[in-house]
Amino acid sequence: MNACEQLSDLLSGYLDEELTQGDYQKVDVHLRDCPACQKTIDEMRLFRNAVASSQKPEKLADGQWEKIVNDLPGKASAGTGWVFLIAGVLTLAGLGIWEFAVADDILIGVKIGVGAVGFGVLLLFVSVLRQRLISWRTDKYKDVKY
Repeated sequence: MNACEQLSDLLSGYLDEELTQGDYQKVDVHLRDCPACQKTIDEMRLFRNAVASSQKPEKLADGQWEKIVNDLPGKASAGTGWVFLIAGVLTLAGLGIWEFAVADDILIGVKIGVGAVGFGVLLLFVSVLRQRLISWRTDKYKDVKY
C-alpha cells in the first residue's frame, strides 16, 4: 500500500481541519510532494465550495417575514386543517376505544392493561398541556419576531 492510499481517508478530514496535529502534518507534507493528491484535494475543495454556495438562503426585504407569518388565508387554512385533523383523530380514537371495549374475544386483563396505559398517557398529556398553558402567560419569548 503506497502513501497515497494510506492518506486518502484523511483528505476529507484535512480539508475540514478535523485531524489531529500529527495526521494533519503527515497529509500536509505528503501534499507538497504529490501532485495527484494535491489535485484531489483541490477538486474536493471546489466541490465543497460549490455545494456551500448553492445552499445560501435568499435575503428577504424588510417586512416580508411579517407578511409571510401574518398571512390571513394561510393562517385560516392551517387552522382549519388542524381542526379537521384533530376531529378525525378523535373520531378514529373513539371508535377504536369503543370497538376494543365491546370486543368479546379480548381478555379482560388485556383491556385493563391497555386502559391503564392509555389513561396514563392521557394524564401525562394533560399535565404537560397544563404546564405549557401556565408558562405561556409568563413566557418572555412569546413576542419575539422572526
